[in-house]
Amino acid sequence: MSMKSCDIRVSPQPIRNRQCRVAAFELLHRRGNAIAAQISDDALATDEVINLVYGNGGHGQQVLRGLPGFINVDAEMLFSSRIESLPCWRVVLELLETVEVDERVICRCAELKRRGFHLALDDVCDCQDEYTPLFDLADIVKVDLLSLDDENLEELVRALRKFPLQLLAEKVDSSQCAQRCMDLQFDLFQGYHFDPPIPAPSI
Repeated sequence: MSMKSCDIRVSPQPIRNRQCRVAAFELLHRRGNAIAAQISDDALATDEVINLVYGNGGHGQQVLRGLPGFINVDAEMLFSSRIESLPCWRVVLELLETVEVDERVICRCAELKRRGFHLALDDVCDCQDEYTPLFDLADIVKVDLLSLDDENLEELVRALRKFPLQLLAEKVDSSQCAQRCMDLQFDLFQGYHFDPPIPAPSI
């Protein structure tokens, strides 16, 4: 469903490093002053984010402060030529968990890597064999903390450390959770503990 451009906002959620400095932003699609997402079409939402941040001469990129922007990408957008028009040095393509991994997806990700794009995998909570080829291609894996207990989290971190990846702890919602992820040597952090939600600004 199409939404009026005046209703669309981009909420830049910070991604922080181990020194708690902002290292990147995830560019979240929002409507009006809503804090939570209201998305019925992932590809359309991504397209609207791209238009606001990277369209019109790229004036919206000021929200990134010169840092990389994580853009959510579903299977439809992954194969879209829209992706190839983005400045690869300023973008991290974040593959949504809805993307079904097959040979075609793996080949597309390899092609985008050759073009200079960085890839992140969203909401990872296990190391299934089907994802192994993407672990070899991805730069960053976002681990969904809310889906894992302490034992399973440790097991997943050990498994992922076999690959040349940066680990991003997402949904860090308390100081205890943040410290746990620091102890497990996560590289990047994202969540309400660091940055409580606020209404998305206009771009």
